[in-house]
Parts: sequence; structure tokens; C-alpha cells
Amino acid sequence: MQYAFRRHAGTTPLGYLRSVRLAHTHTDLKAAAPHEGATVTGIAMRWGFTHPGRFSALYKNAYGLPPSATLGAEPSDSHGRQHISDAGRRKQGQR
Repeated sequence: MQYAFRRHAGTTPLGYLRSVRLAHTHTDLKAAAPHEGATVTGIAMRWGFTHPGRFSALYKNAYGLPPSATLGAEPSDSHGRQHISDAGRRKQGQR
């Protein structure tokens, strides 16, 4: 059965499950609010990543940056530029 799964999905069942959990973690990290107490460790643990160092390495390998850089990141437009929220403008002294 594992052979058939690997042929069909291109990975092992465990590898597939890990990639799904990693994708959900990525989504949660982007949506998280660090000022409300969200942490990388807490979100990773919620998705079953119990070893912070291993999680960080897997995440960086998959997304090219550490999970802490994603935590609460503002959404970007289609060109990859970050939008500055009204709160961010006020913080910077802009209007």
C-alpha cells in the first residue's frame, strides 16, 4: 500500500501528512496576531510539531524563511509588496 501511495502522491504517507500539517501551520502563522499572544511554538504544537528545532528546519526548507518571519506577517499584493495597515502607518507617524 505504501508503494502505491508513493507512486500516486510522490511521497510517503508520513511525508504527505507532514506537508499538510506544515501548510496548515503556515496559514495559521500568517493569520496569527503576536500582540495577542500567538507564538510560533504554540502554533507548531497545535499542528503536532513537538520539536521546535526540527519544525523550524522543516519550515525554512519548505518556505525559504524562518517561521518567526511569517508570524503575523501582513498580507502582500500580487507583486509581493507588503501592505501597510492603518495601525502600521500610525506607528510610523504617517497618515
